Amino acid sequence: MTTSRLSFFLWLLLLAGTAAAQQSPPVAYFGLTAIKPGMEAQFEATLKRHWAWHTAQGETWSYFVWTVESGENIGRYRVASFGHTWQEVDDSNRAVAGTPGSDANPEPLKTSSQANYYLFRPDLSSADMPATPSALSTFVQILVKPEGLGDFENALKGWYRAQQENHPATKLSVHCYELVSGGEWPMFILMEDRPNWAAFDQAGLLESLSLGVLHSGKNQQHADALLRSVRSVHTEALQYHADLSRVVSPGSK
Repeated sequence: MTTSRLSFFLWLLLLAGTAAAQQSPPVAYFGLTAIKPGMEAQFEATLKRHWAWHTAQGETWSYFVWTVESGENIGRYRVASFGHTWQEVDDSNRAVAGTPGSDANPEPLKTSSQANYYLFRPDLSSADMPATPSALSTFVQILVKPEGLGDFENALKGWYRAQQENHPATKLSVHCYELVSGGEWPMFILMEDRPNWAAFDQAGLLESLSLGVLHSGKNQQHADALLRSVRSVHTEALQYHADLSRVVSPGSK
């Protein structure tokens, strides 16, 4: 290979590496908080002042808040923020490193809290991340067997293809996130949009597979492989609270 061709080849590799870095999946923050009994109203009022404190510190993230309406975490609050880079995580942590005043500090009202970072997986999702969450969501947390990771991912992709081909009018809007910090791995979250409670009549992704929606040929192989790859599944219904959330318009960042 001549020097000019070698230089051109290296230039192409550099461009490919830069494009891959620019297209890396965005980071998502997920938090789960339990509140002292009888302190929910005080917590919610304090949380609103806490978001105002974030604004005063110059922090620019949007935070979405849900209450857990079913499952072992019922009554707790889930908080999430989507679409960040790791540099933005550093910037946010620096901005809110201090302690707010007592009237804006929800920590004394909590009995427990946990925080995790995930990466959005567009290749394992049926839709892009929404700008605003749906009124209700099915929250599915899946722990996968490490040796079954490939089967799990391929099965999800196969299920989406089958849904698009066979049931496009009733296709679920599913957003997939993969854990990168703060728990057992491989761990995934699937958030399925539900506009209202009546929409829960439609079977979710894992229910569809277990009920045999993919019941023939290669599709059934995808279903069987996915179910074999799973170590545990945790599901709950979430109700979105716009009044408790902090939504920052893109122009204010």
